[in-house]
Amino acid sequence: HGGFEVRIRVHLRASEETTGKLTVAGVWGQSASTSVRVPAGASNVSMALRASASEVRLWWPAGMGAQPLYAVNASFVPDGRDAGQVSASRSIGFRYAVLVTGNDTDPEYVRRAVAEEGSESHGMMLRVNGAAVFSRGANMIPMEELEGWMDADAHRTLVSSAVRAGMNALRVWGGGMFLPDAWYDECDRLGILVYHDMQYAQEGHDPKETPTQEAELRHIIRRLSHHASIVIWDGCNECQVKMSAPTAIYATFVLRVVAEEDMSRVVWPSCPALGWTTGVHKLTHLPNGRPLATIEHGRTIEVHGEYLHGGGFPSVNGKAALEPFESKIPLDLQATETGLSRANVFASEFGAVVMSSFESMAPTLDPSHWALHAGQPSDTCAGGFELTCTGPNVMAQRNYPCDNIINVYFGQAGPVLNQTGEHNFKKQLYQCMIGQALEVKQDIESRRAENTFGLLVWQFNEIWPTGGWGSIEYGNPKFPGQVIGGGGEPLPYWYKK
Repeated sequence: HGGFEVRIRVHLRASEETTGKLTVAGVWGQSASTSVRVPAGASNVSMALRASASEVRLWWPAGMGAQPLYAVNASFVPDGRDAGQVSASRSIGFRYAVLVTGNDTDPEYVRRAVAEEGSESHGMMLRVNGAAVFSRGANMIPMEELEGWMDADAHRTLVSSAVRAGMNALRVWGGGMFLPDAWYDECDRLGILVYHDMQYAQEGHDPKETPTQEAELRHIIRRLSHHASIVIWDGCNECQVKMSAPTAIYATFVLRVVAEEDMSRVVWPSCPALGWTTGVHKLTHLPNGRPLATIEHGRTIEVHGEYLHGGGFPSVNGKAALEPFESKIPLDLQATETGLSRANVFASEFGAVVMSSFESMAPTLDPSHWALHAGQPSDTCAGGFELTCTGPNVMAQRNYPCDNIINVYFGQAGPVLNQTGEHNFKKQLYQCMIGQALEVKQDIESRRAENTFGLLVWQFNEIWPTGGWGSIEYGNPKFPGQVIGGGGEPLPYWYKK
């Protein structure tokens, strides 16, 4: 590499005006100092350091190289005082990450695109340090409903579990939360690429251009922008950003603020999206300082779905009717031309429902309810997407049933899933987990045969012992029976292949 310029913005807050010396230093041996006048209130000072090729090594995604990290320290010493020095430190990695939507293997396209802005419709993939990346991973949701129960070690374990499963990417879902520092630190350390939604989603969880929300956005980007692992900021989950619709606010407000705070990272309208007409450099999708505007119609280059929902038993999610589906065993794959020069797609969500293991589920249920149907009469459930169930059945509240998956792969359904006891419950749950693993395996292999450069399964972790979508189950060590970071279901072992 040809070296880097490290642009540093130091934020200061003082109760009264003061002067002093501000110093920034990188552990690779470069430093700079300047005398500053700090006004009362909040202010900031921008400085820069050089990092030459002989001083720093490149940071790479997991499986492609090492992840060296370097500390940058900032300190302020007030004039005429022995006390009062303040300091802060951040850990950074040196890498060049871009989002590619055109055929950048074509020299003529590259020559033209250097001076252009917006997105193309050839496909969607990441390049890190010039190398094309097959992004393989999953979607991260909050690990815990109760934030006070959050555990740093459990978050680190989630990241290491992803790497052990052969993943190199995780998406932070916009319907959740900005995660604890321990999670981002571990992504930096282990080489996980982070595709990061702002915390907005469809169905009413939309932004308002208020001072409070602007302050939160700026705070979050300032808090997180030093992380080498974060490679994409996007506006929201599943809220197509149209300049002719209210969702334009994601371009005109949310991502405008994000880009003002961090010009060094890819910005993307939403997840999924078609891309930009203006506001980003075409070859990289880094902000160019111009207003952001979106493509509203065109070839689909990023997809969500398909999803295999659980059904066959009345519950708060899914259909009560048993509706079998095609198992796709064996796979019928057609010969397809693949490669960077061919049109491609990025699948940022797809998945199948699964129950947690016996070890996770059993401590949360009375032994008399150790069955997928709880050993009780079925509830009556009615309503829209989120159903309301009437009756005593405790398993009706565990999100999705698994009857259809067990029926398709193992031929069982109905009363046999209401047989209680440890042996029966273990068998039922294991069949459900193997069924999910088979379904996701077939889906991944089908997509890999179709020139896909991003596969992010919905979802990675589970938020409680339930019939959800997780590849790894709930893992709060404060709760009986749960393993720190989550116990491994069969699927993570198959991801390695």
